[in-house]
Amino acid sequence: TVFMTVAVQSTYADVVARFLGVKAMRALVAGAGALARRIAVQLEADGYDVLLIDSDEETVELAKAEGLTAELGDVTDVRFLNKHGAMDAKVAIALTNRDQSNLLFIQYLQSVNPEVRLFVRVGQPGAVEAFKQTGATVLSEVDTLAAAMSDLIGAPTLEQTLVSRVGDRMTVATGGVTEVVRVTALVDLGVRELNRRSVYMPLRSVQSLVGLPGGATTCAGPPGSAACTTA
Repeated sequence: TVFMTVAVQSTYADVVARFLGVKAMRALVAGAGALARRIAVQLEADGYDVLLIDSDEETVELAKAEGLTAELGDVTDVRFLNKHGAMDAKVAIALTNRDQSNLLFIQYLQSVNPEVRLFVRVGQPGAVEAFKQTGATVLSEVDTLAAAMSDLIGAPTLEQTLVSRVGDRMTVATGGVTEVVRVTALVDLGVRELNRRSVYMPLRSVQSLVGLPGGATTCAGPPGSAACTTA
């Protein structure tokens, strides 16, 4: 029963709404570019009645050719917005490539429809704070792409940062103690995070660096026996 309910809600929500005479939730999208059209398809699959608004006739026709509902108009024209359900919208998404138009669009929607959920794409990082004051969920295009690119590139491993090949020497310093060590092997631990921060050194060198007393103990018998020696 639960599975069937979820399937109906996610796949046939719009069909069921029409059958029962229930008006689908209105979603207004400012812009009809590639991103806006992709989001519109997802919203329609979730049962929303989606309208794309764009001032470019070719873009509007392209959206219609893809089976979407789109209107040619100015997203800052309040009469146009009122005519197309601004006061009844449950969701409003600003996705034009002009920050000023996006800001005016969500400001107006918020003023006439305080219950609407607002989402906006921001092109200029310096404009993010102004958009946040509207109460909208803000997605900074530059910050989002930069973070995604950084994740794809990844931080350099210790191997990449410190050495280039086996046999290289590097100086390790902790406080007032310095130790020169030679790289004898480059080991892939199979986990990127471990590769980034892991260095294996002789115990004697580590004791010297961190100031631990004692030496390396090797045992051929029980601890404390005559077979145990300290180097």
